[in-house]
Amino acid sequence: MSVMRGDIARLGRCTAVTTQGEDTIKRSKPFKYAYEKEIVMYAYFKKLTYFSTECIYSPDGMSTLSLHLTRRWNMESD
Repeated sequence: MSVMRGDIARLGRCTAVTTQGEDTIKRSKPFKYAYEKEIVMYAYFKKLTYFSTECIYSPDGMSTLSLHLTRRWNMESD
């Protein structure tokens, strides 16, 4: 998505499991390699409160556009 937005610099900043800026505290991303479905299942079985509704901006998002383009290309190639 960063490439489609033209934000190549973000790729370098967001690929590390831990991030830290010059004047910020270190942050870790414990669920970086976990699928969203696995995270929801974990929260469900541990009886944790989680936000389970789809984002209202999701249908207009960049990922939706790329998904539709990919599906169209696959249909045209068949």
